[in-house]
Amino acid sequence: MSSRFTLSESSPLLPDDDPLEHVDTLPIFPLVQALETTNFVHLQWQDLIPQNSFGMEPCKGLAFALIVLLQLRKCQIGWKGQYPDNVYGQWTEEEARARNVEILEEKMSELWESFLTQHRGPLDLHDVLWTPFLLKQGRSRTIRGVNFFEATRLSNSI
Repeated sequence: MSSRFTLSESSPLLPDDDPLEHVDTLPIFPLVQALETTNFVHLQWQDLIPQNSFGMEPCKGLAFALIVLLQLRKCQIGWKGQYPDNVYGQWTEEEARARNVEILEEKMSELWESFLTQHRGPLDLHDVLWTPFLLKQGRSRTIRGVNFFEATRLSNSI
């Protein structure tokens, strides 16, 4: 047995292998940017995963889709664009963004309910919440579903 697999009290809690070795290479941002101007009401599962994701495991596909939805939600909440000059225009824009956040949360709930009804186990749950994806192609920064739960308070419905 190799010393790499011998555990003792001095063993590190986390492996020291390359952190990008286990990262899915499909980046999140290109799809998020493509979907930002879409009508979120019409979003479907197929819209939330890249077209070139043919052999992606179902749990990793769900993880990717949830991260895309969470990132879209974050963009809607943190929007720093230009509001119209009149009060009514500003109110209309804010109402539309609030509705978009509600729609995205509904989509997340639908995906999560679908996942839970398929009698998934702890390893599947781990894959959905902890699978890392690149934020942008060629960059080393990654994101996981659990990052959103750590950083923000999500609606109780999710």
